Amino acid sequence: MRRLACLLLAVPTLLGAQAPERRAFALLTGSGDTVMVERWVRSGDRTEALLTMHGRPWYRFLAEADPESGTKRLVTTAYSPARPANAPPTSSREIVITADSAVVRDAVGGEVLAAFPVARGTSPLFPASLALLQRLVRRAEREGDIWYNGQFTTPVLVVGAEGPVVDTIAFYARGLDSLRAYVARQQVDLALDDDGLISGAMPSSAWLGLRYVRLPDAEADAPWPSEAVDYAAPSDAPYVVEDVRLVPRGGPALGGSLTIPTGRDGPVPAVLFLSGSGAQDRDGRMMSGYRPFRELADALARAGIASLRLDDRGVGASGGRYQGFTLETLVTDARVAFQWLAGRPEVDPTRVGLVGHSEGALVAIQVARAEMVGAMVLAGAPASRGREVIAWQQRYGAERLVRDTAADRRVVLVDSLVREAALALEVLAAESPALRDLLGHDPVREARRLQVPTLVLDGTTDRQIPPGDAARLAAALGQRGAAVDRLVLPGVNHLMLADPIGDPGLYFTLPDRRLAAGVTMAITAWLADRWF
Repeated sequence: MRRLACLLLAVPTLLGAQAPERRAFALLTGSGDTVMVERWVRSGDRTEALLTMHGRPWYRFLAEADPESGTKRLVTTAYSPARPANAPPTSSREIVITADSAVVRDAVGGEVLAAFPVARGTSPLFPASLALLQRLVRRAEREGDIWYNGQFTTPVLVVGAEGPVVDTIAFYARGLDSLRAYVARQQVDLALDDDGLISGAMPSSAWLGLRYVRLPDAEADAPWPSEAVDYAAPSDAPYVVEDVRLVPRGGPALGGSLTIPTGRDGPVPAVLFLSGSGAQDRDGRMMSGYRPFRELADALARAGIASLRLDDRGVGASGGRYQGFTLETLVTDARVAFQWLAGRPEVDPTRVGLVGHSEGALVAIQVARAEMVGAMVLAGAPASRGREVIAWQQRYGAERLVRDTAADRRVVLVDSLVREAALALEVLAAESPALRDLLGHDPVREARRLQVPTLVLDGTTDRQIPPGDAARLAAALGQRGAAVDRLVLPGVNHLMLADPIGDPGLYFTLPDRRLAAGVTMAITAWLADRWF
């Protein structure tokens, strides 16, 4: 059932994040001086960790894994603790491990720095990080039955200043609540609590006399130093970018960027970007190098169209937490942003539109029911009810998971997995009003009530919405006579990236994270033709 829960929660289109696990530890010397502090947040198969020295960033990690395909990804961002806390990183690397190979890229430019074979099951590791050790402890419990066998070994790719090195980590049970780990010529004793989480640790060997002490939960909950992200306009850009702060009534403040073309006579048209499910910043980043809203904002501004993009709740400059919000809450935030944008003196209030991706498309349709929306662009938009979308995703995931070559056994196994995943979904829905809201939401019913010019983008390798949904949604949007165009994009996945396969478990392996050729041009040309 645990594996099925992972299968269910790996679906990123409609399901929101579970309550994250947050921990904080200090590495102390024998005399009690603090050497380092690590804080981490884990949600499902995603872990983000920050290591600081003297209150300044040292390393930042983003570790992700796809439980079905086995693909693992680690983004490491290194800082110099001797420099100011807001200094830019000294390096940023992305490591992607598939079945039997590893690729190391520059996380900013995407340049391949190294590629080499690895043993199956290899995981990335930075030995000083308890967050990354915790991931391997969970794996040892799940796959190795360590409390029965007494030991578990697995290959690891050890990340260090001189680059990644292939090694092996060995865990040995020392009782009912402690493990000893050997890796990279180091030994660490780990104490575990009743939930299997690290509650303390003591390194030995080269780190003799040091110990990890868990810090209060308030420390783990404290705001993290934000990684510097450049939202400013390029020096030669024919537009300006303004940092903005919106304060919805009864909600947290929302930070974002307003991009305004320069050299134009009179007010200009504008769009509001609405992101898909999961906490994302104003650029729509879901992985390094993927900043679709920044790309579109640049292209639209060069065509004379302004835009507003916002950090989701709990991300970047926005307050609150992205957790458990219903579709209605997201629509409320979007309406506040739409009204604010339409009220800007640089913007023509009769020409304000929406660009929504995935769940953001559902939000856009709801906003258009209440506001005077001039046009919509919907990408990766579902037409089926939420329950039907997730059922389709579950079957697709089960078919990927089952490798049995015997057709009769394969059908039985896939059907069994789908039934158990459906039961797991009902358990989650019983505890989550936000999930129940999405399961019953009917986009086609809502779309039939609108009369708004719309462009629907349909990628042929989109594996996150059922086939035919884009056509159904376009038909519903045009039922009252609105001008609706559907553009089919060959070899484009749910994220609007060039991808011949479209498997969500392989997104990490895509070499180019920029929008697929033709996507930006199609959106820009359609809006420009509509408004100019």
